[in-house]
Amino acid sequence: MYIEAKFLGGESIERACHDAMALANRIGCDVHFRFNDVTCMALVGQSPADLRRAWLEASGSQSQHKIATSHPRSW
Repeated sequence: MYIEAKFLGGESIERACHDAMALANRIGCDVHFRFNDVTCMALVGQSPADLRRAWLEASGSQSQHKIATSHPRSW
């Protein structure tokens, strides 16, 4: 289960990641949102910095389905 959040235009990715992670951790439920054509998933207990890094990677991708998650990479 997850909830969906919407951010207003002009919001920075740093603020969006911070706010989504804070909400996820506060309510104990993952938070998903779209930011510049990337689907972002703020997972409970993870880091906003990891989500921002994943967004940067996904936003530069040529993939048709761009997804960023706060789950840290294991490499």
